[in-house]
Amino acid sequence: MAEVSLQAITRRFGPTDVLRGIDLEIAEGSFTVIVGPSGCGKSTLLRILAGLDTPTSGRLRIGGRDVTGLEPAERRIAMVFQNYSLYPHMSVRENMAFPLRSLGMGRTERAAAIDRAADILRIGDLLDRKPAQLSGGQRQRVAIGRAIVREPSVFLFDEPLSNLDAALRGQMRVELAELHRQLGTTMIYVTHDQVEAMTMAERIVVLNGGRVEQVGAPMELYRSPATRFVAGFIGQPSMNLLPATVDRADALRVVARIGPDQRIEAAIDGRSLAPGDAISVGIRPDDLAVVAQTGLSVRLSVLERLGAQTVVHARTDSGAALSAVVAGDTDLAPGDRVDMLARPDRVHVFAGDGQALPRAAQPAL
Repeated sequence: MAEVSLQAITRRFGPTDVLRGIDLEIAEGSFTVIVGPSGCGKSTLLRILAGLDTPTSGRLRIGGRDVTGLEPAERRIAMVFQNYSLYPHMSVRENMAFPLRSLGMGRTERAAAIDRAADILRIGDLLDRKPAQLSGGQRQRVAIGRAIVREPSVFLFDEPLSNLDAALRGQMRVELAELHRQLGTTMIYVTHDQVEAMTMAERIVVLNGGRVEQVGAPMELYRSPATRFVAGFIGQPSMNLLPATVDRADALRVVARIGPDQRIEAAIDGRSLAPGDAISVGIRPDDLAVVAQTGLSVRLSVLERLGAQTVVHARTDSGAALSAVVAGDTDLAPGDRVDMLARPDRVHVFAGDGQALPRAAQPAL
């Protein structure tokens, strides 16, 4: 195991800045997921960690050792790729043995390492098959096994589940989380899928435009997003983000105007705001409730029935889109007009620059 430290890492391709000063500390033995949209720099960052690319500036340390200029083989890392990268003419056993032969490990040691990894991944009965005889999930386990046998200090995963179907992705997410608990090795996992990030990570790093937007535990990012971008990116269904203007604001609350005649209250310290300021109001769909009156008046457009719950899509009178999560057996229907309301302490406010405003201080008892 080893901790990983990135200090002011930048990467420039010609005039384009792909990474813009990444400072990041990844704890020893942690499972960290780097997530962000296409083009945010996450794959470039992973390649720098692996030694497949070099930063334009900055330093990289693994286990306290400066590895910025070292070759991949000198870093004690193992990488699992999106496309598995298995040799088709070799058996599973031979694929797993290949990196060990390059390290000069003897036959007996190789066999023991392969058997140990195969037992962990439950692929012992596949060792004599060729990759063409395996399913996608089995190939992914072999690729992971080839990484395990090297006993690296850090595992790197580059969107390893993106080629699998939805059911198998869910199963592999569970298996990877169990594997981390069993091995205790530092794991850094890159994905564009925020569901993978939320379900597997101990810590999530959200990248946007080559910068770190926020780092934290999954529910910390879900409940307390630091920026408008994180609020909209983390969570499924995504947070409702409504354009609004400040009606009234003080240290204990912000009253926002949504359209010409509708207002919503948030338990937010609004001392930095003035009446008329443009803001965004954020509400998680599961924090919205259908009420008899006094809420935001909306007209329902689409209902997604998912079994135990139904996702209701609607629009306010001003045309803003809104979604809410309600009971699966709801009798609501498209075209219905209802009111929706959220508790003030569940409403988020983002200033014009996209930064979240702090919660109002709770009065002393």
